[in-house]
Amino acid sequence: NDGKTLGPDPMYHVFDAKKLNYKGICVEPDTVAFSKLRKNLPDERIKKVNMAMTPRDVPEFLEKYEVPQNPDVIKIDIDSFDCDLLEAFLRRREFKLIYTEINYEIPVPFMFSRKWSPGIKFCMRPFGFYGCSLSYQVHMMAKYGYVLLQLC
Repeated sequence: NDGKTLGPDPMYHVFDAKKLNYKGICVEPDTVAFSKLRKNLPDERIKKVNMAMTPRDVPEFLEKYEVPQNPDVIKIDIDSFDCDLLEAFLRRREFKLIYTEINYEIPVPFMFSRKWSPGIKFCMRPFGFYGCSLSYQVHMMAKYGYVLLQLC
């Protein structure tokens, strides 16, 4: 999600040349949304990748796109195995800010995470069983030294 196609989303302003003007990589698996992303963020300083990413893809992705050791921001919003994908990145990089969604249908203190497996096809928002709960996310990210800054 580029922040504009399905917006409004604050992440759009991170890449907006009139606002913050950051460099980065946007990954979008859906071909229609990817086409819109390319139009909404035409600047060459933003790499655009059309792929469905899994935790297994992260090491090769980081190397191929030369992702620095301490990137400013990561946003994970895939409505699927979000926490497994985020954790694959956290094992290899230290981000200054993490922007991700939670599955609000799972109340605190219950911990839930849709787990990734090679046999599972990418699937957005399969009923209430997508992403991860707030409790799971806070617990998982604490292992890497992160704390919750804001809940929107």
